[in-house]
Amino acid sequence: MTNPLLSSDGFLYLFNQVISTKPSKISLVELVDSLYQPNQIDQTTFAGEIADGDLGKQFQYAGIVSLLLKNSWKGNIVEFCCGNGDLAKIISELEGTRVTGLDSNCTLIEKSRGQNRTNLQFEHYDLFGIKPAPKNMEGVVALHSCGNLLDRIVEVTLEDSVNKWLIGVPCCYGKINKTKKYLPRSKTLQPHSEIYGSVLKRVAFLEGYAQNAPESRQYILLELYRRLTDLDRFFYLQEAGYRCDFVRISPKTCFISGKQKTLSPANCAIVAQKI
Repeated sequence: MTNPLLSSDGFLYLFNQVISTKPSKISLVELVDSLYQPNQIDQTTFAGEIADGDLGKQFQYAGIVSLLLKNSWKGNIVEFCCGNGDLAKIISELEGTRVTGLDSNCTLIEKSRGQNRTNLQFEHYDLFGIKPAPKNMEGVVALHSCGNLLDRIVEVTLEDSVNKWLIGVPCCYGKINKTKKYLPRSKTLQPHSEIYGSVLKRVAFLEGYAQNAPESRQYILLELYRRLTDLDRFFYLQEAGYRCDFVRISPKTCFISGKQKTLSPANCAIVAQKI
């Protein structure tokens, strides 16, 4: 069943709810939660692969691996913005995968190349450079895709006719270049470009204002504006022939030794599969 909120009318409804009715914190939580695909993912998968100090990444990695296993996604996988290569290495340990990690940071890529093996390699790649996009990608993972990087990753994904799916985890909404005339890119939201521009301004403001405190009204409001921003990416992929969902790959908090610990706010993935 299609979620009615994940539509042009849903976008307008959510925006008007926030600016017109001043909803309570409980109502905001309900609005946000209603946007996500309800099936829970396995947060225990690979739960001990990285250091305790990187607990947020541990949950993110576990969520992404769980999505791969749940959907039986394998084959030639490209991870954009792979950083130090930890996630690419974990994915390459899944049966039937061949993983290429790409990043614009030459220093990180050179360090990661020490992990190269038959089904795992790392290459320098600038998403905004002149080097041709990778070919024959069966799937794309993008965890550290700040600002407009995810928009560029979506473009590169759609350029490859072989590609079957994308797991994109957006972050750093304040870095989205709001002066670009192509935003919104989706035909669905182009008639509402003025409202979308307002969403971009509000999400950038809240990123600088809201504390990383999941129980606060500002944090919940920020999460809603992040999803409103992401709906342009969501619709753009749909228009290109992909079925899309918002999926939480990580909880907001967890308990360690009886104490509540706040995890990374980059806990939502846009999950797209070619129809």
